[in-house]
Amino acid sequence: MRPYAFLAAALTIASGVIAVDQMKSVIIWTDKPSVTDDMIDKARKAIEEAKGKITHIYNMQDAFRGFAAVAPEQVLKNVKAMEGGNEMNVDEDRVVSG
Repeated sequence: MRPYAFLAAALTIASGVIAVDQMKSVIIWTDKPSVTDDMIDKARKAIEEAKGKITHIYNMQDAFRGFAAVAPEQVLKNVKAMEGGNEMNVDEDRVVSG
């Protein structure tokens, strides 16, 4: 194998490994009554099992429910695929100014 081809293959594999471990700071929330507390708990547990961290829990029954977390990108995709996940918003946690 040519050295350049080997280097390109190694870099491709390395970038895939790095991308899997990338953590994101997010807020996962819903204002839909159809999303049960059980569904939200399952999402939190999935993040914790993936070595993510729950940083804050929101429970404003009349407005919205959810939590803030730092989690691997892949588990966030899995949360969206869970039951009720399509009714949960996964927003990147960032400063918003007006």
